Amino acid sequence: MRVLERLRDRWLNGYDWRAYERRLMSERQDVFASDIGPLHYLRRVGDDAALPVIVIHGWPYSYAQFLPLADAVGKARTIVAPSLPGFGHSPAASVPFSAERIARAFHLLMTEHLGYERYLVYGEDMGAPIADWMAGLYPDAVAGIIATHPSFSAQKRDGVVLTDAERDFLASTRDPAESGYAHQQGTRPDTLAAALQDSPVGLLAWIAEKIAAWSDGGVTTEFVNFDDDDVLDLVSLYWHTRSVGTSFRSYAEPDDLDDHPLITVPASIAASIEEHARHVTGA
Repeated sequence: MRVLERLRDRWLNGYDWRAYERRLMSERQDVFASDIGPLHYLRRVGDDAALPVIVIHGWPYSYAQFLPLADAVGKARTIVAPSLPGFGHSPAASVPFSAERIARAFHLLMTEHLGYERYLVYGEDMGAPIADWMAGLYPDAVAGIIATHPSFSAQKRDGVVLTDAERDFLASTRDPAESGYAHQQGTRPDTLAAALQDSPVGLLAWIAEKIAAWSDGGVTTEFVNFDDDDVLDLVSLYWHTRSVGTSFRSYAEPDDLDDHPLITVPASIAASIEEHARHVTGA
């Protein structure tokens, strides 16, 4: 409660949402009219000779978590950061949340809408299966994939026999102590959303607790690599867009997260144990 009280007090006294809002509005942003609904995206334009990168966030994050990445990349290449349906500035999709559907929409965003013939794709958390689908469906367009949350989908394919080491690794990735929020969001999303959208402090507690746990390896009492305003920036974006409830659809609706085609394009996989607000990735 000490951390929550500190965050609440900072939110009420001293935190400057308008400054963060101006920071976001200074970026180049637009909306793509896809067949699943309007999709918001940010684009930081770089070297035309370099492959652009589409970066796909997860929960409870947003497109804005990729601004430090865009700053680090500078003019070296173009960064395209869309908002997932139901997150932030993208309204909920007109159809159930589906990794395959979103992958197809994001591919059209990159190719038909923005005009790129080839691109790189990065996905994390809920964005990872979408990136997997993009790479699996469009190997001629996706030059490579970067993943921090690989799907391990090969374990479901007929004829695949895992080694003992592979089974041990998969078992090590499961953490029941950190799965309660996902079960609640996936099974009772509307009930939870009603409470969180009614209480700003409740929303702050729900999101900040996960950031604390994930940023310091599971100790839920403090943040590592985030400062208080980083957390308040994120929570404020959810609060002002009233999107926490629609973001839960990414847990409640998809049934195709690990069913993507075999990925044959070059892949780089990073396994991280802590999250970084000011480094390359957010989640």
